[in-house]
This record gives sequence, structure tokens and C-alpha cells, in this order.
Amino acid sequence: MEKQDLSEFRKDQILQAATAVFARLGFHKARMDDIAQEAGLSKGAVYWYFKSKDEIITTILDRFMDRELENIQRISQGDGPIPVRLMKMMKTLAKEIEEISDRMPIIYEFYAIAAREEAIRKTIHRYFGKYTTLLQELIQTGIERGELRDVPPHEAALSLVAQMEGCKLIWILGVFDHPEVDLEKLFISSMNFMLEGLILEV
Repeated sequence: MEKQDLSEFRKDQILQAATAVFARLGFHKARMDDIAQEAGLSKGAVYWYFKSKDEIITTILDRFMDRELENIQRISQGDGPIPVRLMKMMKTLAKEIEEISDRMPIIYEFYAIAAREEAIRKTIHRYFGKYTTLLQELIQTGIERGELRDVPPHEAALSLVAQMEGCKLIWILGVFDHPEVDLEKLFISSMNFMLEGLILEV
């Protein structure tokens, strides 16, 4: 394995181990020793690739947010009517979140510490800014194509983001502890309600 490939492999190995440790212990209780043990590496090896626990936390958040944004952008730039693309986007996000449900509490821990950690706050702001912009552009395209009503695109995008985040939160917290309530159904129901107000009747 080449040096660069090994470096990326080790970073991924450490980040996966750190994600498991953080999900189990939380950010504050987790130690670099715990991460090293989970990764099967020495603590010195972990510090070789990451200077601190905070750097690991920020990198995990960056990667998670970037992956979500890539998927949103791929769907938003695809083919088909705008309402269909919006629905596909929600289904894709729901499926991905359900696949990493054991790690989702980490995301909300990010939100909790964002109030006092500027680096985390900037990353989250960047994510939601790009997320909202992509939705706004998609909604604007739908308006211009006569598929959606002439509504303020930015406000509609913000409303949609708020709905999706609310769905994720009550799903993660198990607010509605019922076997028939799953994230995809929540996302689809919310999107259907939104589209009923957005789709232009012809």
C-alpha cells in the first residue's frame, strides 16, 4: 500500500473507531486512549494523524455533512419534474439516516456543543446554508418551469429544512414510540403536505 493510501486508510480507521466510541460514551467521556484501543492502534499513532480529540470530532462532522450535501446536490441536478426530485431527495435522506441510526445521537451532540464551540458552529452553519441554497434553487427552478406556485423560494426552502430536521429529531428521540412510525414515512408525509401547498394546479 502506498504511503498516501495508507495515510487515508489509517485516518478512516481512526474516524470509524472514534465514531463508535463517541456513540457509546459521548464526546466528553471519550478519551484518545479509548479511540486508540477501538482502532487497534497506539495512542501515538492516533496523534500522528489527528492533533486532538476536537480535530477528530470536527472531521467526523465535516465528512457527515459533506456526504449528505453531495447526495442532495446529485438529486437536485438530476432529471425529472421538480416535485419528483424533491420527494426522491427526502426518501434518499431518510434511508441514509436510518442506515446510520446508531450514530445519529452524535449529530445531535454536535448541535448541543455548537453553542460554545465555534468550529462546530461554523461547520453546521455551512451545511445548513448550502442545504437551504440547493433547495431554494430547486424550488426556483420549479416556479420558473410552472411546476410550483410562485412562492418566496428562500422561505419555502427554510420551511422544508425545518420540517425535515423536526422529523429527524422526533424519530431519533422516539417521541412517537410506534412500530408503524418510521423516518421515511415521516419525511414523505411532510413532503406531501408541503407539495400540496407548492404544486401549481393546471
